[in-house]
Amino acid sequence: MGAWDVVWSLYLAHHGASKTYISMTWIAFAAPMLFSFAGGMLADRYSRFWLLAVGFGLSSFAWMFYGLSTNLVALLVVNVLEGFAIAFSYPAKQAFLIQVSPPRWFGMVTGVESTSMQLAGLLGSLTAPLMYAHISGRVFTLAGLPALAGVLVAAPVLYRAWNRLKETGGLPDQAELEALTVKALGSGAIGGQAWIMTAKLNKMANIKINYIAYKGSGPALVDAMGNHIDSVLSDPASLKGLVQEGKLRAIAVAHPTRVHQLPDVPTVSEQGYPGFESNSGFIYFAPGGTPPEV
Repeated sequence: MGAWDVVWSLYLAHHGASKTYISMTWIAFAAPMLFSFAGGMLADRYSRFWLLAVGFGLSSFAWMFYGLSTNLVALLVVNVLEGFAIAFSYPAKQAFLIQVSPPRWFGMVTGVESTSMQLAGLLGSLTAPLMYAHISGRVFTLAGLPALAGVLVAAPVLYRAWNRLKETGGLPDQAELEALTVKALGSGAIGGQAWIMTAKLNKMANIKINYIAYKGSGPALVDAMGNHIDSVLSDPASLKGLVQEGKLRAIAVAHPTRVHQLPDVPTVSEQGYPGFESNSGFIYFAPGGTPPEV
């Protein structure tokens, strides 16, 4: 960004471009970005991952082209193309970052992203004039290479995050969470593990889940299948068959990692609440007079 601001006009003037032409390049680059609202509409209907990946990739190639070509007509055309690439990728990027981030980190994620962009602009403004004196317009090509490398490195990580969102159906926004009232069901009485898990999730997600105590997971599962209650907490072994038959839908696993009984079901941590987990432990008991050999 800084390289564009500082040396673009100087670069064109060195190749004989008039002031009118230089102004036209700025207009050609900026005017397409007025269609960012259309980019936002596309981001709401289509893959945000592909919009941002393709858009940033095209922008990187445009920068490399700027430093390799002196054809003024071609430069103007690429200005327009890059303007549209930014118009359709930036809204998708902002929406994607919010969508894949835990709700309590929205501000931090967008703040870090904004700081990164400003830092890149500052470094470009400081270094581009010095480099231009030695390599002329190839400073644009040099700037485009790390931009493209960043897209290639980040793309696999972002693609996995996007697939995870498709698997889970995405996360509700904070307004939806605050309005959410769910009857969560434990297999034991008040004070048991399921009750503790529910209280923890209420605190972490800033929601209100009503806990209904049952005498066991069996009655809770029956009520869940009969739509008498909204959800149920139970062990994977009890749920596997019901999930495979389509009688229940598994939403999340309260375990540090996915469980082998339901490998396609993401953990609660994966869905935006890291640190939420529960491990069960069982002890065998027998009457006090039971012989040791038993």
